Amino acid sequence: MYSSPARLVQVWPRRFPSEEAARPYVGQDQLLGNFVYAGKLGNGDPASGDGYRFRGRGLIQITGRSNYAEAGRALDLDLLARPELLEQKGNAALSAAWFWFSRELNPLADQPADERHMENFSRISERINGSTRSVPERYQLYRRLAPLLA
Repeated sequence: MYSSPARLVQVWPRRFPSEEAARPYVGQDQLLGNFVYAGKLGNGDPASGDGYRFRGRGLIQITGRSNYAEAGRALDLDLLARPELLEQKGNAALSAAWFWFSRELNPLADQPADERHMENFSRISERINGSTRSVPERYQLYRRLAPLLA
């Protein structure tokens, strides 16, 4: 849940050009999801409820009607009728593995992730999240966690 207009402006600057525009959506997850994801990723308009229904779920945060449909076909799950299935541990993990494989991220991830190779790190972030805006934050988190993965 987003608790301030400033955070909404930071995350979705195109959707919320000002804090005043963002204020009605603070603490209103359903309204927010239906607004920011309307007409994207196979979702219908805000009244369809798709934005909230097909919100980020699973370990890699599968988002959007079209991604739910594609993941459902690959995992043999009816995610369009039961999107909450991605909240189950096994399905959450399988959906992340499916997404990673389907977006061909291994070749990028197999490259070193250091300041000299930020392009690959950025490309992975863009394929997962559709944006590189948060790459510096993600890279700092990666550096903190990397020793635990070795």
